[in-house]
Amino acid sequence: DENKDNDGVSLLSNDRGQRKAWQVENFVSLLQDRLLCQRQSPSSTAPTTLTVVDFGCGSGNLCLALAPYFTNVQFVLVDKKPYPLSLVEKRAQASGLSNVQTMQYNFSPSNLDDFCIPTETNTSDEEKTDNNHDPSHQPTTETFDLAIGLHCCGSFTDMVMQLALSRGADCVVCPCCNGAMTSKTTCGYQYPRSKFVRGLMSQEEYLGQLSRAADDLGNYQAKCLIEYDRALWARDNGFDVQLFKLTPEESTPKHHVLYLANRKGIDEG
Repeated sequence: DENKDNDGVSLLSNDRGQRKAWQVENFVSLLQDRLLCQRQSPSSTAPTTLTVVDFGCGSGNLCLALAPYFTNVQFVLVDKKPYPLSLVEKRAQASGLSNVQTMQYNFSPSNLDDFCIPTETNTSDEEKTDNNHDPSHQPTTETFDLAIGLHCCGSFTDMVMQLALSRGADCVVCPCCNGAMTSKTTCGYQYPRSKFVRGLMSQEEYLGQLSRAADDLGNYQAKCLIEYDRALWARDNGFDVQLFKLTPEESTPKHHVLYLANRKGIDEG
């Protein structure tokens, strides 16, 4: 029910478009209170813009739908492929969205700590074309307020959660493709993620039996245990955790959502 162009980007059929619309509606319902608030800068009484990073954004179906309604939020859409990001830029420009920026980044555990967001500058067109202008000197920031990972495959979900933890950000993930993970594709992370579930099974049992049952065999209890394991890891690392399901279930078979709220941010708020 979907077509792909030569660059591998999916074109939405009517059915898939409806499912994406449901997913967006769920995220709006889940995030609207968080996105409508404005954090206070420690050095100023004036509110500053919230920064939301959409990891593995693809062609931007989620955050491009959010951006017109949450104008106090800067949306940073990140993907490893340049072509989907070019589509994001065209769609944002056509819609007149000034609160959307894109960034190409191929994540791995070795470069996770290096992730920084280019900040907006007033560089003129003349400066950009100057041979002495070096874009690598563009100012960056490590800070963001909310990480989103909608259907980040396998260990990429855990990478997003780890990055949110290290940056003191909130995090919302809707995981998928756990069954595709093997001992060679865990990105160095230990599974199970939580101490509690690690006491119940080995990594070999987790990858070879639990993950495969969740994805390949469609075992719902196995999928629930995998996301509960992630939730326990997040709680052990200082997040307040809520578990949700996208509705209706027809919106996606991978409908588990973990909302991780940074306790430091809650205490300060």
